[in-house]
Amino acid sequence: MHSREHLLADYLTQSVGREPDDVLALEANPTETESVFVFVFRDYPEPSLVTGFTSGLSAASHADWKDTKPELSLTVASDDAAWMQALAYLVDWNRAGHSFLPGSLFHYGRTISAESAMDSFLVFNLAISGDNEFRNIPIDEDLITFYGVHPLHHDEVAMLQKVGIRKFMGLPEYRLFSTTRPDLSKLYKV
Repeated sequence: MHSREHLLADYLTQSVGREPDDVLALEANPTETESVFVFVFRDYPEPSLVTGFTSGLSAASHADWKDTKPELSLTVASDDAAWMQALAYLVDWNRAGHSFLPGSLFHYGRTISAESAMDSFLVFNLAISGDNEFRNIPIDEDLITFYGVHPLHHDEVAMLQKVGIRKFMGLPEYRLFSTTRPDLSKLYKV
């Protein structure tokens, strides 16, 4: 019998068309039984982008998870491994008490990478096209759906809560994959 992370890795390998370039692993913390893994694909879905997919979040339980359980995906235009490490820690630190459903906001507690002042995350739609293949994935007795994680500047969290996700992401200066875009809360007063 394959472990949950191996089944998910096999599914991702098939969907992406190749094996992950790297696999990050965090040992399970004392309150969890499952470790957290991030399967990293460089130059996916296009050159200069890096995409990571988690495994380990869906092993937890939450009252809000009805038909499907979440895992997360982060796509950024950066070679800094700190982004994928932050994704693993985000899951590890919060999976016992948070649903991670779209609209969830997290302050990471420090800047995520030395290349950026961003220190927060939004869980929302997957950033890569063809996202239907990343929904309702049968793993063991569960159905898994990947949600996108989008980096934010600290003060953008309050702005996003005021104007809404779609309006925020529709601003001309918002760049979906950029880790170095300007802090939109400094450009727009709401």
